[in-house]
Amino acid sequence: MYRDASYRLLRQRMEEVQSLGYESLLPLVNETLISEPVQVGSGDVWIDVAVVWADKKHRSLFVWGTASGPNTWRMERLDEKILVEPDRTSAK
Repeated sequence: MYRDASYRLLRQRMEEVQSLGYESLLPLVNETLISEPVQVGSGDVWIDVAVVWADKKHRSLFVWGTASGPNTWRMERLDEKILVEPDRTSAK
């Protein structure tokens, strides 16, 4: 797996989801929004992006992403998350 290219692609997909904004992401909690194989270099990388609760009070969200693909002798996995908090105007 080409780590740098895979990480950039993962981050791009996560930022696409993050750009929907907090209010739009709320109904999508615990959903996988992106799950796709992508050609990176000479191999396939699987990209998954989901939205999950970031705290027990269910106020903040994580956009959680994973990129996984083969490396020379083993499978490799990258995990990343982006915190999405409510806007001050929508906070109760």
